[in-house]
Amino acid sequence: PLEWSQPPDLSYPADTTEVPDTPDQAAPLEMGAPVVGRVHRGEDVDWYAFRVPDGQRSVTLTVGGTPSVGVALDLVDADGNPVDTSFGPGRVPGTIEYHANVDPGATYRVQVRQPPLSAIVAYDTSISLSAYQPLVTQSIRAYAAGVVPGQEVMNFLPFDQKPLLEDWTDDPWVLRSAVDGFLGDVSSSSAETALIDASRLLSTREGARAILLVTDAETGSADRSTEMWQSLDTVRPVVFTVHI
Repeated sequence: PLEWSQPPDLSYPADTTEVPDTPDQAAPLEMGAPVVGRVHRGEDVDWYAFRVPDGQRSVTLTVGGTPSVGVALDLVDADGNPVDTSFGPGRVPGTIEYHANVDPGATYRVQVRQPPLSAIVAYDTSISLSAYQPLVTQSIRAYAAGVVPGQEVMNFLPFDQKPLLEDWTDDPWVLRSAVDGFLGDVSSSSAETALIDASRLLSTREGARAILLVTDAETGSADRSTEMWQSLDTVRPVVFTVHI
């Protein structure tokens, strides 16, 4: 209702300066100075370079996006060797922070890229939907069949159960097999719990993240509403709802 009554500003500055696509021509990145750019999966990446100040042994790179963060960062040293990084929600709401241990005075390069979209389908398994379950299953199978390898990865989350796959995949056949092989023994309409679980699974994914929620809106976990909103605020996935 808030976004409907007060449409958010989704405009963003134009990428007027093209940033080099190769590490040997990386654009300088100054400590504390923000830069604006645009990348495109499989077509355009941006490379930046920075020097670590003397006496400093760690670095934090903060990235934002509109309407949400849809990029990932790769840090390498002067020889092109990958540098271990960790990431999580930034101190500024809606941002992601990357942290790494670095050597004082050394030069590093960072690549900004657009990784595949991570989408999870969370669906109602309650008795009240039993008459519609074949339709729901067929719809999910059709959605999985349309996944484009390299563009998006998926998983499935029946309410109040473990995800159908141990790892995310972009293979339509693996996705369809997971749906076809599901033999659920739990009846649940806990939409809030499902959104919490889905957000937790998405929290380890880089780039754009989305939840497709399939339910009849009869929920059994309304007492977890506050926890749900907190998890959504932290992970900030795009949520699409399908009301049965």
